[in-house]
Amino acid sequence: MQRIEVSLLSPRVPQAIVCLAGPLGSEHRCDQFEISHTQEMRAMTSGLEPGDRMDITFKLPAGTVPATAVTEQYFSLAKAFSLTPGTGVGLAAIGLVLIGGLGLVWYVRGRDAHAFGDDVGRVEVLMTDERGGVTFASPDGVLPGEIGTVVDERVDPVDVTATIIDLAVRNYLWIEELPGQDWRFARINPPDEALRPYERAVYDLLVGRAPEVRLSQLRGLNLNQVRDALYAEVVDKEWFARRPDSDRNLFWWSGIGVAIGGAALTAALALTTSVALLGLGVVLGGIAMVASARLMPARTRRGSALVMQVRGLRGYLHDAAANSLPPADRETVFSRSLPYAVVLGETDRWLAEFAELDPAADGTPGLYWYATPEAAPDLQNFRRTFPTLVTSLNATLKP
Repeated sequence: MQRIEVSLLSPRVPQAIVCLAGPLGSEHRCDQFEISHTQEMRAMTSGLEPGDRMDITFKLPAGTVPATAVTEQYFSLAKAFSLTPGTGVGLAAIGLVLIGGLGLVWYVRGRDAHAFGDDVGRVEVLMTDERGGVTFASPDGVLPGEIGTVVDERVDPVDVTATIIDLAVRNYLWIEELPGQDWRFARINPPDEALRPYERAVYDLLVGRAPEVRLSQLRGLNLNQVRDALYAEVVDKEWFARRPDSDRNLFWWSGIGVAIGGAALTAALALTTSVALLGLGVVLGGIAMVASARLMPARTRRGSALVMQVRGLRGYLHDAAANSLPPADRETVFSRSLPYAVVLGETDRWLAEFAELDPAADGTPGLYWYATPEAAPDLQNFRRTFPTLVTSLNATLKP
């Protein structure tokens, strides 16, 4: 380039001008540069080689031209959920509050009261009755349905199934095995003052006002009344200070509320800030509360003692030998223990142990509460069909 001339006009008088020309990085000045009396800036240079440059720098008074910068806010997931030292500290703080808060609530409200050896005592399940024979007695007078609720803190179908078997064993119901894997449940004695409210609810749920009902006819049974009565029962017996389902539901719904609030907070923070991760921390806190809800029901000192006694009962059902009992008492002990074996998962072992039992040893043929199509002198057929009865009842009672 043999010659280059530049001129610029400014709204105000320029305060300074510098012009550099030549190779990049050089400090060579242009041949001429000046500010004229007409506020015009002029610069001229000559002899530029390929790759050379011409830089003009000038200074204007502040406010000569308006600001032209434009700030544009926009949404970005990467920006909203970016991990920064600030969000990291915030998440750590939320985690500490969450762990500490859940631990404190569990310690104050959800921790079982400690039971001592004197509370438990010696677990004796075989007692001598008024005629001098041997009979079965559960620890603390606990019923089969109550055991399941105290041990796992919830009412399950197997708790109701065990209660139905127990009602038959205690001569409130008669169970008859029918061909085609079906069973008939018939009234024998009406509910009386010896039955607990939840047992009455189970009795009414199963047969209602009908004289009998078949298992295949049972559909859509609603366990709400049984469940309410059984939860009230374990509180009335002072095994729990509060209903286990109420404690679980309170913490569960509180966790749902925290999670929903955290989701709303996350959305608001994502749209307006770059610390949306803090909102996710609150959501995770709510989820942790929901997951911890099952830990909230707390047993009383008496309830903790019962759990330890139930371990002894399970040990008896697992280790007892039928031949250690007087022949005339074996059917009674077998039958009275069977509902407890059902609820504690020892059914197969209990049936196998008494498979050679002679039901006629007590002077009457067959089990006194259960009839089979075959007049078998032993319990081999009962051993094969009873687990199917339990499975079918559990499936029918499952919500």
